[in-house]
Amino acid sequence: MSEKEQMIAALKDPATVKKAVDEIFKKVDTDKSGFIESGELETALNGLAVELNIPKPSKKDIDDSMKALDANNDGKISKKELTPLIEALFQMLINELQ
Repeated sequence: MSEKEQMIAALKDPATVKKAVDEIFKKVDTDKSGFIESGELETALNGLAVELNIPKPSKKDIDDSMKALDANNDGKISKKELTPLIEALFQMLINELQ
């Protein structure tokens, strides 16, 4: 199996997705509440913008992101709610590699 095929296989592995979700969640859930609240998402997105040297998201962008990820509308993001985003990002990577 080529290196590219190994990477695609890893990205398709549910254990890899779970590990990525767990690691991202741990970094963003700074108060360790078990959920990502709006302020934590704002901090994470602003930090990412700085790292990527792109404009910081607006308050509306952050609110829209919360609404998109908060499937049960409880005002916070659970690991379960974050998982589809990570799966979609992994699928984008797979598509780029193929």
